[in-house]
Amino acid sequence: MRASNLRSRFSTCFFGLLGLLGSSYASAVVINFDDIERIDDPFWAAHPLSTEYADRGLIIDGGFLGLYDADSEALASSPNYLQGGPYFSLSFVGTLPLFVSMLVTSSHEDAVYLDARLGDGTHLARQVAGWEGPDHDTPPEIKKLITFESTSGIEHIDISAFYFLRNSAMVDDLELRYTVPEPGTLVLFLAGLLALARKRLLKK
Repeated sequence: MRASNLRSRFSTCFFGLLGLLGSSYASAVVINFDDIERIDDPFWAAHPLSTEYADRGLIIDGGFLGLYDADSEALASSPNYLQGGPYFSLSFVGTLPLFVSMLVTSSHEDAVYLDARLGDGTHLARQVAGWEGPDHDTPPEIKKLITFESTSGIEHIDISAFYFLRNSAMVDDLELRYTVPEPGTLVLFLAGLLALARKRLLKK
């Protein structure tokens, strides 16, 4: 009976910890580019984007609103996505997000490169696999989930591709998260969990 109670308490604490960690990044902002109606023009760069999402913390440079082909393998959330050119970047204004994620696909099956500048001046690099020349003919990744995380915040992300074309990368389902729990909260929770385990084990 005692062992059963111990398992029950451990289970409660364990799932409580998972819940705490799962809610670590509250205040999420999701931008899927579907709230803007694209200009009715077949030209891929007919609808540039820049400050449309400034009130949600995002400034776009070198990006355009794209419309999915219904049969596209890259289709994420329909109908729109963000199309990037050779000098494509995302900048974050106001409170800096501590976590950024997005789905990224190359428009031409070449490699896509992402470089994030963090609040402390350091950089993080990510890559979506694709063609990088005859010696690196890697199968392209479709809808690759790219994430950046930093306690100092994320200021800016540059996005380019191997071919360096005017329509290099497709980005969708951008998510920004802003808050993490105080370290003291996690420490106290873990300390309590360990104390409970020690107490129960000593009573056995």
